[in-house]
Amino acid sequence: MTRQNFSDSEFQDFLNANDNPPRELSQSIFNVVHRDLNPSPIKVFIKVLFVHIVMGGLSIFGCPQFGITPSGNMAIMKFLERFGNTACAVGCGAFFVLGTIIVIGIALRPEELKALRRAEFLQLSALLILSIGFFYAMASSVVLSWVVPWLIGSLGMGVLGIELLFHLRNRGVARAL
Repeated sequence: MTRQNFSDSEFQDFLNANDNPPRELSQSIFNVVHRDLNPSPIKVFIKVLFVHIVMGGLSIFGCPQFGITPSGNMAIMKFLERFGNTACAVGCGAFFVLGTIIVIGIALRPEELKALRRAEFLQLSALLILSIGFFYAMASSVVLSWVVPWLIGSLGMGVLGIELLFHLRNRGVARAL
């Protein structure tokens, strides 16, 4: 990099110049920056939903959800059943959301994570209600005595995971995230 020598008069001319960019350009730049820093909650939800479809689908290979498992792998469920049916439901719900939380920690920009955090309970609730609707549509055994603890586990893991991601990112601990 070379340093150019400017005369005092050239520098003064620069300081005194009143060359402002066109108002339309300034407004356009402002709008882009504002949109990037304040993402739409709907767009964030759609991203999270897409991640959840993939990760939720993969999670049923490791832990059946409401009787649905394409692999027949019951290892996590058998481990959790030692602690009772309620603990199993809570653990299965937490496991179901865990993969989604990990991937959104990688996939979402910091601004999107902030937008998700502002409405985390609403967005997680909508995501989980859609998931339960899917399980019900697949003719699985969706019963209230299992759904309530499952929702507690999945909402708990979702809220804790989002809060943890947010705080790790703000502290610079998870720069890779």
